[in-house]
Amino acid sequence: MKKYVVLFLPILFFIQSCALNSTTYIDANKSFVLGKGKHGSYSAKVENAGKTNVQVFQIIEDLAPVSLGVLSSGEKAMYPVKRNTTIRFENEGNETAKIKIKAKGDTNLSMGYVENE
Repeated sequence: MKKYVVLFLPILFFIQSCALNSTTYIDANKSFVLGKGKHGSYSAKVENAGKTNVQVFQIIEDLAPVSLGVLSSGEKAMYPVKRNTTIRFENEGNETAKIKIKAKGDTNLSMGYVENE
C-alpha cells in the first residue's frame, strides 16, 4: 500500500501544478486579460462572484474581439481556450467586479489589466 501512496503523491502534485486558481477584482471600466501572447490551450471555469455583470470576449491572435456573452452575478461558465487565444473579462459597471477563475491545461499565462476599449 505504501508503494502506491509514494507513486500517487508526485502525480497529484503534477496535476495540481497544471491548474490556476484565482480570485480577481476588476475596477470599473477596466478589463482583465488572460492569456495574451504565446501559450498552449487551456480551459477556464469562471464564476462571477460580484454584483456587476462582466462581458467576456475571445481574441484570437490579432483578430477583432468576439463576444462570448455576459456573466451575470452568481453565474458560472466554462470556456475552452485554444492556443495563443486571449480571453478578456470586461467590467462595464461602476462598481468593482469579482470573478473566480479555475484554469486547467497550459496555465503559463500572462495576466493583466487594461482600459476598456
